[in-house]
Amino acid sequence: MHDWAVLNAYAQYHPRWFESADAYTPGPEHAGVFEALAPPGWTLRRSGLWYVAESPRATSAPAPEQGWKIHVAVRSQDSPACLERAAGCAVDAAVPFKFLLDARTVAEVNGKLWPRASGGKFMTFYPPDDRAFLRLGDVLAAELDGFQGPYVLSDRRWPRSSCVYYRYGGFSPRTLLRPDGSRRYVIADRDGSYVSDVRLPYWHLPEWLTDPLAPDGPPAAGTGTAPALRDGRFRVTSAFGFSNRGGVYLADDRSTGRPVVLKEARPHIEVGSGRLDAVELLEKEYRILRALFDCGFFVRPVEIFEEGGHTFLVEEYLPGEHLGRHTIRTNPLYRAGTTRTALDDYFSGLRPHWVRLARAIGAAHRHGIVLGDLSFNNVIVPNEGGIRVIDLECAVEEGVDPPVGLHTPGMAMPEAVRSGVADRANDLYALGAVVFGSVMLANAMTELYAPSRRRFLDDLTAELGLSGPFVELLDGLMEQPGSGRAPDIDDVAGALATLPVTAPVQAPIAASGPVPASGPESAQATASGPVPASGPESAQATASGPAAASGSVSAPVRTPAPDPAAGRPAPHPSPASPASPGPSEPPGSPGSPEPPRRGTRELARETRNSALRYLERTATPERDDRLFPADPAVFETNPLSVAYGAAGVLHTLHHAGGADAVPPRLTAWMADRSITDDAYPPGLYLGQAGIAWVLRELGRPEAAAELLRRAGRHPLLDASADVLHGLAGYGTACLRFWRDGYGDDFLDAAVRAGERLAETRLHGPRGPYWPDAEGNVPLGYASGGSGIALFLLCLSQAAHDERAFALGRSALGHDLAYAVRHGTEFEGFPAMVPLETEADASIVARCYWDFGSAGVLTTLVRYLAVRPDDELERWLAPLVENVHHKYAVLPQFFHGLSGMGNALLDVWRFTGDPRYREAAWKVAEGVLLFRVDSAEGTGFPGEQALRESADFATGTAGVVAFLDRLIRADTGPAESPDLVVDDLIPLPAR
Repeated sequence: MHDWAVLNAYAQYHPRWFESADAYTPGPEHAGVFEALAPPGWTLRRSGLWYVAESPRATSAPAPEQGWKIHVAVRSQDSPACLERAAGCAVDAAVPFKFLLDARTVAEVNGKLWPRASGGKFMTFYPPDDRAFLRLGDVLAAELDGFQGPYVLSDRRWPRSSCVYYRYGGFSPRTLLRPDGSRRYVIADRDGSYVSDVRLPYWHLPEWLTDPLAPDGPPAAGTGTAPALRDGRFRVTSAFGFSNRGGVYLADDRSTGRPVVLKEARPHIEVGSGRLDAVELLEKEYRILRALFDCGFFVRPVEIFEEGGHTFLVEEYLPGEHLGRHTIRTNPLYRAGTTRTALDDYFSGLRPHWVRLARAIGAAHRHGIVLGDLSFNNVIVPNEGGIRVIDLECAVEEGVDPPVGLHTPGMAMPEAVRSGVADRANDLYALGAVVFGSVMLANAMTELYAPSRRRFLDDLTAELGLSGPFVELLDGLMEQPGSGRAPDIDDVAGALATLPVTAPVQAPIAASGPVPASGPESAQATASGPVPASGPESAQATASGPAAASGSVSAPVRTPAPDPAAGRPAPHPSPASPASPGPSEPPGSPGSPEPPRRGTRELARETRNSALRYLERTATPERDDRLFPADPAVFETNPLSVAYGAAGVLHTLHHAGGADAVPPRLTAWMADRSITDDAYPPGLYLGQAGIAWVLRELGRPEAAAELLRRAGRHPLLDASADVLHGLAGYGTACLRFWRDGYGDDFLDAAVRAGERLAETRLHGPRGPYWPDAEGNVPLGYASGGSGIALFLLCLSQAAHDERAFALGRSALGHDLAYAVRHGTEFEGFPAMVPLETEADASIVARCYWDFGSAGVLTTLVRYLAVRPDDELERWLAPLVENVHHKYAVLPQFFHGLSGMGNALLDVWRFTGDPRYREAAWKVAEGVLLFRVDSAEGTGFPGEQALRESADFATGTAGVVAFLDRLIRADTGPAESPDLVVDDLIPLPAR
């Protein structure tokens, strides 16, 4: 998973797919400037977001690979004029350089959402030696006098310049491969050894060097913010977060003794499509907060001041939580044993927040102010009660302020998204989106594919009994009313206060509850206090799953059965629980299983077939960088991997339809790629072992075997232990090839991998573990002990090695020991923990395949299939319960519903109990809500539902793999589409 800055960067260039900058068609202004001044012999070529200009000297003398380089930062509106002057200096000095494609890309790199370490860099110059560096830097500083731009955080500023910067680093893109397929930039130290070319958002000088220039003013260090500001009045105690715009800090106000929040704005950072200056926006926000504070719905501003060239807005600190986190924490559908009484209580508590938010909008409108970007992340629920709106960066005073042109995905009218102009109707749309998101977090999905909102509402009406008046209210707020035709805000507030959310019914609420969000969005939602708001990152604090409805009839409450594994009461029974049936049991529990809704199987078949067409029709074999639209990781790793590349999609096509279902032109595209050790790591999901697995499936046995043998000699083979891209995944592939008759040398290789895992394990009080490069302990299937444990289980079966079994069982026990509970309820597992320390309350519990319960369950049920284990048997019920959900944030395999449903099918396969299969059908109902219908067929959203994706890990291929297995499961124990060796695991008698 990527942070928002990365996702935003790859979402800029196509409305449907994540694309690299190569897909962008730039304006002509920058290339035209260079062509007008370049003398004969100079060349210009494109590289991503850059034009690279080289002199004739570059062909006659090799350029250095590293050294002191110069950066120029400038405002986007000044970039052509600055380029003309700076390029002339470089041409005169015969120094090669590069510059951004056009003014739009300059605005992006100067923008709030751009990664801080590279923010602001418009031009880069590569002097051949220190003398040329000093000479060109002085010339540029003089020639560009008067130009201004953002401070380049990774650099130091050239003396007496406002736009020229410098740092030491690589000139050519010299990189080393990592086990996950990404690349690490390196430079050579004085001994010629490679060290990281550190690219941090603050000054970093290699230890063997000295700065050839005295810095102009204090050097950039850390965040660039002193621990005490305003003559010592405000002492910073911690940071809520950072963006290219600046940080948001918690501080003590020594004049009052109270905590305050400091919001920082760096000059010349450009925000939104209007390219407005961050400092001017912060000053405007202070003005608007002063106008609105007396309303009682907005955070109180304290003051605004400038220090060190940066501007700081001081606000009161409101201990509490964001509205999104509040709904996650209090919504009973995020916990087991939901009753109508619990739902009534939840909505009784939430309804006043909706009403106050509506009144806040009304108060702003009466002051002639449009809020502009309202989302879960800029509404605080203070501990003292009520709500307060914070982060009014996008608010505008009508007739005074220009529009900002920034929005949170799924929280703005389509017209506002297109035009960048938000009006009063857009504020009401955002209110409706907050209410809708409290019921079901599908906001980003509704922006990606507008018909999905109606689909989700129809489903929730059928599932939870949403009342007609409540749905009509949401429609009135979100059906794109024209300018000036928005509903009356006072009427809306009254309706939110009185309308029933659900129609009164006598039937109990189904307990197939939603899955609380995990990953970066939940991590931000746990923060108490404001974080940088607006833009895609604001969506991270939104609630996950549906909020159930209120009504007047309470379902009976059943006492949970004890959970011997925990020594505490268990979640309500699941298909594995021996307790008697009750009204809060999920479908598939003992008693009368509730079958999938009528038509689900037919819809699943139609969707599978249409999605297979989608995969084939979205292929682009004419491209070299990727075969299918995929996650941004395909551009940062390699185009062939199982997780994000061609191998994963072709694996799904083969698994769902056989070798003949894969078009030869697509097989040829994959088989014809050059796979080298410096470009492809050895692992299963990101590298050579997984590609070999799929080549074997596609009828290329010789190439497959040769590639897997080569993976066994890869320099990075021992660099990671896990299944995703380490030894355990490679060993799993070796077992697959051995079972398929490729030779005993593959079994020998798997044995060696197991021995190496035994040698490299560390042992703590909770069992064996394999720390990552940073010293943390990953948990779960993809990167943690559970995945390693499954390889060791299969190895023990193949080699009759009891030591491998014992080590694997202990590794699984280590992961289980980190289970997270809320009171008595099991909630899942953290993705990782610091070395052998207790998981604290801020850790986000996960339930997915890569991190969380589904991956742990994947391994646990196979251990139970091999031999009885009372402790693992006691874990089966809570694990099943934790993944048995219809609603989640995403449908994907790695980190969403499809991986959870696949784990339930594993339990069905290895227990023979059809109730688990029916539980998986319930999960499929949720998956099918995310369909994206198009001319190519049916696709599914990728990461954070910002764009469609075809890949196996995050997109359509992984979803299709689950649906296909589920459909086949109606006629027999269908094999898992995951890369496992299940023919080594015994099946129950049927």
